Amino acid sequence: MSSPRILLLGGHGKVSLILTPKLISRSWHVISVIRCVEQIDDVLATGAGGKGGPERTLAIDRDACIHFIRRSIATPTIKKFLLVSALSSRRSRAPWIEDDCYALIQKINHEVMPTYYQAKLAADEVLTVLGKERSGFGYISLRPGRLIDEPETGKVSLGKTKVKGGVSRADVAEVAANLLDHDNARGWFDVIDGDVDIKSAVENVIREGIDCIDGEDFNLMKKN
Repeated sequence: MSSPRILLLGGHGKVSLILTPKLISRSWHVISVIRCVEQIDDVLATGAGGKGGPERTLAIDRDACIHFIRRSIATPTIKKFLLVSALSSRRSRAPWIEDDCYALIQKINHEVMPTYYQAKLAADEVLTVLGKERSGFGYISLRPGRLIDEPETGKVSLGKTKVKGGVSRADVAEVAANLLDHDNARGWFDVIDGDVDIKSAVENVIREGIDCIDGEDFNLMKKN
């Protein structure tokens, strides 16, 4: 059996640089995509990350991302698409989110990073709608809380988590690698720091069918 192959968009982003050796250690064949040759020696992400102005954010985090999503799902040989999104990327209040946490989400989405929110939400929704339409496709929206540059702990809270909390990029990379390891991983997965071993956390959400899309209007997604 041949080794799985992955196209890593934003190959020199902080999470990607941690994720790459994790995938290689699993015998995955990794191809990294960067914007220019100068980035070979730089630690730069393909995603605009809300920086560089609204036009750049929409061009990269919405338009380019959606283009790759559409092409990937339309290609029969591609079986999975994992998007690193954001925990706050949602239209509606999820049933498990408390008042103060929802207020924080609203502030982030509409006051702090409105363009980034619009871009991430659009990409999440296209991935979800098209991913559901293709039988067996592994569409994964991994949705971390506040990203921090701390060492990997190996433990997280994954699934329907609280909203307030950070998570190390190293732990996000490990969660991503474990999700990609599973053929049955699909849906939205929120992640922040926690006390559950990452491998166990991933196995739990897949076994229990946890999907943080709960509370969202799927019919509205299809109209957008």
